[in-house]
Amino acid sequence: MPPLSAAAGSLRSRATFAFHDQVKKMEAAGRSIIHFELGEPDAVTPPHIVDAAVAALRRGETHYTGKDSLSQAITQATQSELGFTPTREQVVIAPAVSFLYTVIRCAANPGDEVIIPAPAYPTYASVCRFQSVRPVPVAAREENGFRLDPADVAAACTEKTRVVVINSPCNPTGAVMTADEVRALSELCTERGIYLLSDETYAQLCFDTPFSSPAAVDGCRSSTVMVRSFSKTYAMTGWRLGWGVGPAPLMEKVGQLLQMIISTVPPFIQEAGAAALTQGGAWVSRQVTGYRQRRDAIVAGLGKIPGVTCVKPAGALYAFPNITGTGMTSAEFVEAALQRANVALLPGTAFGPAGEGYVRLCFATSLANCQEGILRLQRAFGAQDQAGREG
Repeated sequence: MPPLSAAAGSLRSRATFAFHDQVKKMEAAGRSIIHFELGEPDAVTPPHIVDAAVAALRRGETHYTGKDSLSQAITQATQSELGFTPTREQVVIAPAVSFLYTVIRCAANPGDEVIIPAPAYPTYASVCRFQSVRPVPVAAREENGFRLDPADVAAACTEKTRVVVINSPCNPTGAVMTADEVRALSELCTERGIYLLSDETYAQLCFDTPFSSPAAVDGCRSSTVMVRSFSKTYAMTGWRLGWGVGPAPLMEKVGQLLQMIISTVPPFIQEAGAAALTQGGAWVSRQVTGYRQRRDAIVAGLGKIPGVTCVKPAGALYAFPNITGTGMTSAEFVEAALQRANVALLPGTAFGPAGEGYVRLCFATSLANCQEGILRLQRAFGAQDQAGREG
């Protein structure tokens, strides 16, 4: 066989899906597994969103799109939430994850640097390595609630820095950056001529700290590129739909690159997205209430396991407990949880070396599953408070 490219050699499968496949095989063999490993909402896509897609299909909207209903909905939602109205040239519609590659590809050359949080969603580093751009991890420290410190980011910037990536609320830690931190990073990037790529996949899923976006600081006209997704907010992971807003010259090139890769997002899927943005507010509010209950149950239960501590996540769908007090590595704890308790977790190392000593639990499953999963972990690892556990 002819050799592959050097870029192809840098590609790896996502640990999340590989581990999930392993767990599903165990389940098929008869094991009763509680799933905390995959960031997948347990809800189905709301009916009004599905109905909008079906209606578009029945109208014959199965060709190249010339519609702008989703663009209009995005513009209106941005104005309502963030206080500015993006121009048509600033908005690009595509699967949200695609912007992580395309924005960096259009903003950085081989040998340039991109600052990413650590621990972080692994795709950030992967898309950098694929195009010979150097990912520069900056620690999001537990003592700071896993929030990036703007001073640490500033210290990591060099003349080769082209992009700073932030993710708030954060996967895997659930951290939500404060308004002051977000503004400081926005001003830093604007002053230094660096793009600020703000991954806002979980923007609507905040429990304690109000969400702040750098897009509200500069209107995505100078440095900020805001990326949003329908996947987690509206239980639309399989629809592969999102959008980006950024400086028009950059987004023009991002759009052209996406045209080469995916052409366009199907019009019936865009109609579903428009329905989500214009009619989904009440549904999302109910989901947030449910996720907060699950979060509280998970964090309280983890606190009763010897050697485990957990910073309460302020947003997203994940708890990221510190398990160093157990004397186990992340991988050992995950294996023990699976074998002893039939509970599937992810090791913190799935999110980079900075994740060692932690595991990730996704609480997007039902409250009953959250309670049962925590009870199993307590029994397997020895809860400190038997009465509290059983109560």
